[in-house]
Amino acid sequence: MVGFLPIVNFNKSFDNNELIMWIDLSTYCNAKCPQCHRTNPNGLEKIDWLPLKQWSLEDFKKAFPKQILNKIHRFDFCGTWGDPILNKDILKIVEYIVDNSFLPWVQINTNGSVRSEEWWWELGKVGDSRLIVVFDIDGVTQEQHSLYRQNTNLEKILNNMESFSNTKAKATAFSVIFKHNRKSMYDIALLSKRRGAIGITFIESDRFFKLDDPPGTGEKGYIPTKDFIFVDRSGQKQKLQPSKFKATGKSEKGSHRQANDFFWVWWDLSNDEHLEKIRHASN
Repeated sequence: MVGFLPIVNFNKSFDNNELIMWIDLSTYCNAKCPQCHRTNPNGLEKIDWLPLKQWSLEDFKKAFPKQILNKIHRFDFCGTWGDPILNKDILKIVEYIVDNSFLPWVQINTNGSVRSEEWWWELGKVGDSRLIVVFDIDGVTQEQHSLYRQNTNLEKILNNMESFSNTKAKATAFSVIFKHNRKSMYDIALLSKRRGAIGITFIESDRFFKLDDPPGTGEKGYIPTKDFIFVDRSGQKQKLQPSKFKATGKSEKGSHRQANDFFWVWWDLSNDEHLEKIRHASN
C-alpha cells in the first residue's frame, strides 16, 4: 500500500523533488494494541480479513527505480496495518535508498520491540544521518506501557532505541496518551531522552467506540463509547479511558493552554523550554 500526502500539483511536486511517500511495507506485527486498525479487541488477535503480506526488496526496486529516487523528499514507513520492522527486507530497502540517492531521507515508525540491539545498531549505520526512527513509548513501567502497547517489552524497546541512537541516525519517541499515562508525560519524555531520543510527540487517543450492533445503528459503523473495553489474550476484560486533557487552562504565567497546541507537536528534548512545557502539561 502506497499513500500520498495531499499534493496540489503532482507534476510540480515531482519536478521539485517534494514528494512524500507513505508506504505500508508489511501487515505483520508483534504488538496487540487494542485500538489498532489491525486488532480484534475481542482477544487482540489480527482481524480475520487482513492478509499477511509484505514488500520484498525487488518489489520496492520495481516501484522506485534508482532514476526516480531523488524525486522523493521523504519515505515514510509508518504501518497502518503492520510494523515496518517486521518486513524481512527493511534493512536492505533502507540501504538501497541511501546508497542510490542523495536527497530522500527515511522515517520509520515502530513499536521497537523486535530485533536485537545489534540489528538496530546495524540499521542505524546503514541509514546514517538520513534515517530517523520513531519508537513507541507509552509509559515508564512495563505495566503502564503495555496496558495499550500489549505484547511489547518496554525495556527491550529502550535498549533497542539506545543502541540505534549510538549511530548517526536519529531516534525520537511517540506516545499515545490515555488517563493511565496522562500524568506521566514528563517522566516518559525524560526516560526517552536518557535512552537516546532527541524528541518526542504526544497524541491523545480518540478511538473510543465500538462496532455498531446491529449494523446501521451507529455513524459510519461505529458507536461512540465513554471507555474502550477489550478482552486481552488471557480472556480478561480490560478498559482504556480517555485522557480528558483540558482543552484550556491557566499556566503558571496566566496564559491559556490549548490541547491542540500540545498534541501532535514534536518536542525537542534538548530544549529546556520544551521540557518545561511537557512538565506543565503533565500536571
